[in-house]
Amino acid sequence: PPNGLLLQPTQIFDRSGKHILQTVQNPAVEERRYLPISEETDHTADEFIAPAVVDATVTIVDPTFWSNPGFSPEGMFTDQPTTLAQRLVADLLLPSEESGINRAIRERLLGWQLVSQFGRSKVMEWYLNSTYYGNLAYGIDAASQVYFGKSATDLSLAEAALLTAVGEAPTLNPIDAPEEALKRQKIVLEAMVAQGYI
Repeated sequence: PPNGLLLQPTQIFDRSGKHILQTVQNPAVEERRYLPISEETDHTADEFIAPAVVDATVTIVDPTFWSNPGFSPEGMFTDQPTTLAQRLVADLLLPSEESGINRAIRERLLGWQLVSQFGRSKVMEWYLNSTYYGNLAYGIDAASQVYFGKSATDLSLAEAALLTAVGEAPTLNPIDAPEEALKRQKIVLEAMVAQGYI
């Protein structure tokens, strides 16, 4: 949820559970915020994730996102979720479940249920607000603060493409691997051109 546990930094307590010994969080992240994606019917939020982030994510993560039912029969035996909804299920609902055919079937069923019950926009919103972008940055707004010093509401197309690439390979980020991050950004931008987003 917008004020839920995923927005809280990891805290290490003493054995009594009352005193915080350490908080694990990137110091560049002033505040972890949950940002919605822009929908014509949603006028309750003041700020939205930059639309370029959504376009870049669809291009790279799941090109059939706006038309698939939340799952794909492809990759049934590969342990790799093939749709964005399946990735969300694998990361948040089934992280400790053993690989195998049972998990693959559950991923697909739960991915379908997510899309059919909550809609594609909500699935995209959840995905972008929970993805790990390296350097203790969880969620697109935290990543934007860490790498660009600004909110995800203000990301340019180039910045959105770079963060999408980082979301796919968090260790190849602009701080730890700047040259590789720029190469991957270019791949995202070229894919967006090929798919007609830009």
